[in-house]
Formats: sequence, C-alpha cells, structure tokens
Amino acid sequence: MEGQSQLLYRHDMVSQLPLTVTPLPRETLPSFFARLAAANGTDAISFAMDMGGSLKRVIHQDAEMVKLVGQLAGITDEEMTTLLSWTGEPLGDVRMQYRGEVFVSRAVRNPVVRGCLRCLAEQAAAPGVPLANMAMQGHWLCRGVDICITHQQPLVPLWTEGNPVRREDMGAHLRPLLPDLTSMTAKTECVAVSAYDAWLDKRLSENQDLTWLRTQTSFAGMTMCLALGEDILRHQSLTPNDRAAKAAGFGVISSGPDAIRATVRSLLRRDDGTLTISKSPLKSLSYTLVEAYPDSTEFDDFRQIIRDELMTFWPIAPGDTLLGQVVETRRFHTIASAAEETGLHKGLLQDILTAEGVFDPTQCQQTHPRTFDAEAYAAFLAEIPHLVPGSDIMTELSATETEFEALCAEGVLRPYLKTAKVLNRWRRADATALRETLTSRLRKKQASRNADTLLMTRRALGVRLTALIAAIQDGRLAAFRHDDQEGFHAIRVDRMDVEALIKTLPPDVLIDRPETKVISASVFGKQIGLVEPKYMVRLVATGHSPGTEITNSVTKRKQWSLTEDDITAFHKRFTTTALLARKAGVHRRTITSQVQHHGTQPFSAGDEVFEGIYLLSDVREITKTN
Repeated sequence: MEGQSQLLYRHDMVSQLPLTVTPLPRETLPSFFARLAAANGTDAISFAMDMGGSLKRVIHQDAEMVKLVGQLAGITDEEMTTLLSWTGEPLGDVRMQYRGEVFVSRAVRNPVVRGCLRCLAEQAAAPGVPLANMAMQGHWLCRGVDICITHQQPLVPLWTEGNPVRREDMGAHLRPLLPDLTSMTAKTECVAVSAYDAWLDKRLSENQDLTWLRTQTSFAGMTMCLALGEDILRHQSLTPNDRAAKAAGFGVISSGPDAIRATVRSLLRRDDGTLTISKSPLKSLSYTLVEAYPDSTEFDDFRQIIRDELMTFWPIAPGDTLLGQVVETRRFHTIASAAEETGLHKGLLQDILTAEGVFDPTQCQQTHPRTFDAEAYAAFLAEIPHLVPGSDIMTELSATETEFEALCAEGVLRPYLKTAKVLNRWRRADATALRETLTSRLRKKQASRNADTLLMTRRALGVRLTALIAAIQDGRLAAFRHDDQEGFHAIRVDRMDVEALIKTLPPDVLIDRPETKVISASVFGKQIGLVEPKYMVRLVATGHSPGTEITNSVTKRKQWSLTEDDITAFHKRFTTTALLARKAGVHRRTITSQVQHHGTQPFSAGDEVFEGIYLLSDVREITKTN
C-alpha cells in the first residue's frame, strides 16, 4: 500500500500525458480509459497497473483513480462527470445513478454487451490507432435502448462476459472484432425509428420529454412500455418482441392515465363484449408491478391508474390485495361471493338477481363472470335471509287467504323478491306497516248492520281495495273494528259511506269497468332500453308518437300512457339501439358502434333532441347489415 501511494503521488505531479484522447459523445469511463491506454500503446490492465492502481479500481470508480485518470488525460471535471453519468454510478447494491436518474442496476449492467457496428466501423476507419478511436457509448448499456438512432441500426451483441472487470476491458474485446467489422456491418439492415426509440434517446441525451411520461422516471417509463406492449401484442395474438412491444406500449402510456385505463379495459374485453375478471390478459403488467418491482415507489402512479380501472368492475373482497394494495371496501359482487355472504345456493341466487333485473345490460356493464354493484344491493342482500313465506304475511295481517290474494293482485302488497321460485320472498315489515297504518285509523264506535269487510265491499260495490284503503288512510272513509276480530279482517266500512265515496272517485277505481291495457310511457321507455326514459315521455307529450294522458289510480298524478295500438305506432316509425340489437341477435355495443360509424343522430324536432330514439328510416343501412 505504501508503494502504491508513492506511485499515485508521483503521477499526481504529472499534469497531463503527452498522448491523450478526447471524450466522445455518450462515452463511458471504461471505454475512455481503454482508448487512453491504446493511444499510449498499451492495454487497459497494464495501463492501470502503470498508474499504481488496477482496472478494477477504475471500473468501480475509485475516487483516487477517477481523479488521476482525469488529470492524466487533461479533461475537465465537467467532462469526467459526463463520462460517469453515461457509465452509471453505483448507489448501494441494486441501484445506480444513470443520466441524473436512479435505475435498477441490471437495467444498465448486463453480461451481454451490445453496440452499433456502424458506429464502431466508422471510428475504426478514422485516422490513427483504431482502438484509440473506438468508443463504447453509454446509452448502449440501457436495457430500454434497442437501436442506434444515428444509423437506424439495431444494437447487436458484441461479447458476453459475466465478470465485470473482464467485461469492461474494452480493448481486449474490440481487438478481435476489427478484422471482421466491415463485413459484419454490411450484414446489418436498417430499422425504422419508432416514437418510443426517439423518446428514450431524447430523454437520456437531452433530458427532454414532451409526453405524459415526463412525470415519471425513465426506468419506470421504459419498463411499463414494455410490459403493457407485451400484453397488447398478446391480446392481438401476436408473438411479443421487445421493439414492437415497447412501441405499442409507448403509444398508449405517453398519452397518460385515460389512455392507459382505456387500454387496460380493452385488454379485458372478450369477443362477446363482456369484460373478463381475469389477470391473464394483464400477465406482463401484473408481473412487473406485483412480482418484479412490488416495493418500488416509482411504479406507484401506474399501479394506481390500473388499480382504479380494475376497481370499476372487479369483485375484489375486503382484505384482498390488488396490485399490492389491500382493498378495504367491496365494490362488486359475483354470484359466488354474494351466495357465500347470504348463505343461498348460487343457482337460486342467480335466479333471484336475474328476476330483479340486476344484470340488465342497459343498466350495468357486462362481465364474465357476471358482477353487480355490491353497495347498491347491500341492503337487498341483507334482507334476503330474513324473508318469510306468504302464510306468515297472512298471519301478521290477520287476513284470510282470499283477502291476501286480493291485496297482492291490486299491488297493495308486493313480494320483496320477484321470482316465484323462492318460497320465502315476503318482508314481514311490509305487512306490519300496512296493518298498523289501517288499524290506527279505526274508529271506536260499533259498526252498523250495513258494515262489511273491505273484500266483501269490493265485491259488492265494485270498488278497488286500493281506493278503499287510500280513503281510510286520508280520512275520507270511516272504518270500524269488529269486536271479535283482529287485524285486516276486522276492518269494517259502512256501505252507504262507500256509495257516497264512489261518487267522488274517478271511474278507473271501479273494478267492473272494462279497461284497455295500458303502460306508462316511462315504463315503456325502460323496456325499449332507453338510459333516460324521460325522452319517451317527451316524445309522446310533444305529439311525435301517440299516447294518452291519464290519472294514475295510485299516485293520483297525471301521466302519459300507451295502449297496444300506440306501441305498434311507435315501432312503425322509431327504434332504439337495444331494439335493433335484440332483433339482430347481437350485443347492444355492436349496434351502438355501427350507429356511430354511420354518423346517425337521434331523432330531433326543433331544438329538442330525443336521446336514444332513432327514426327507422335513419338506421335503414344498419338494419340491412344485421
């Protein structure tokens, strides 16, 4: 050690070697040291020993050796800083400072050393000692770089060496290439420079980035371009290769979060239009974010963007991990997860949810397996285990079976579940509420001889139960309790009071009045797939499609309704994308895409546009196609 210090001190006294070289653009420190050695007629290992050090100390960027190299070569501190920036400076065991940013070491250190043959051939052909002219460029080290922008040539493997010191002995590896360099260069073919190639080259050389990726590190950006690109090519049934994948990924990621989310969704979309709940289409993204760099914060923005998109339809249970983050609240259920939560058989629960319209394609996005909004249906699912059979409702009401059936027929009582496949489909609370509402209105005096039950009154006078109950609730009709009975069956009303009431009621409350089957314009709008049924109501209200304004027997409000003839008239002139899809037997999104492609606009009159409703004459080409 003492002799070595003396030698270093002796060289400190030399300001500059007689024969030197100038750092070339993007050159690395080991390359510069090898060229300096060649200019002085020796090799890098011998040159380092003559300086009183070793090539290992140069490669490991020993501070004394780096300073001595700079002094002997006569280069400035700024030039040495540039050499080191293109070489990469160690930051611990697995990180490096490279071009002003932190990179994972293996992203700029690899046993396989690549380079541009044309760059090396041009330098070797220049006047002087070839090995003193041939420079290894720092961007060739970067795993994300695939081509030489200057010559539009792919980088090719020049040598492979696992030992770092032997790998960085540039002259020893370049010398054997010299005889065949020209012929090797002739065999290379030009490649097109992609937007990704240009982006990374500008980013490394000039720290210039005009894309959304300027908000991310270079390492994270190039890594994610490759990962997303691989998934894109795989989705297109193409064999992924690095260059094509990076270009495809960059085309999306450079535009930012919205483009990334849209692409993730497209990768998960099946041929039938449904969104698959599977990690397979995101194989490379998942590996990169979850396995390769699970603790790397520079990927956090990407994780959040993709996680946010997946959470819009993936049924992740609370406590489960999605892209490294624990999910606290369930947003979506599958049949299986909801069945486990309610204790119901999956097949039965599927029948229940289907009958409730939970999977209506006009109301929710279709997934495989099917999912539904967990929050929206939380109360519904929680109620299911507590439902009771109709017999319990009769008991709670103290009603006869006939009275119970009549109440159901008129919609006074409705089962909580629409499907008849379930025995326990009634809420006891509904019966309790009806009983309490009615019995709280009963008067204490004894009913007259003309008093009768509500059901018998209905039969005798032809007035609906809904009208009788409404009149009792608002005080227009006096009701009394039979002394020996309880609940609904105990309610009595005087016939003379009811006859007087009927004179004040609209004709539609009479059950013996022949009625035309009608449906409200709003309900019809939902049936034909309108997202906003109000446009069907407006279409009728403004006279563009026939309908009649009637008073709702329950709400007492006026509403536009359609007869069967009115509905037939609508279908002769108008249609919707849902109707077209049903007729063609295709997914609604297919029809919507065709409508957009043809530029077809919804029906309009004056300044009013009836969203979702189209003239049949305007979609003639679409109906022909399907």
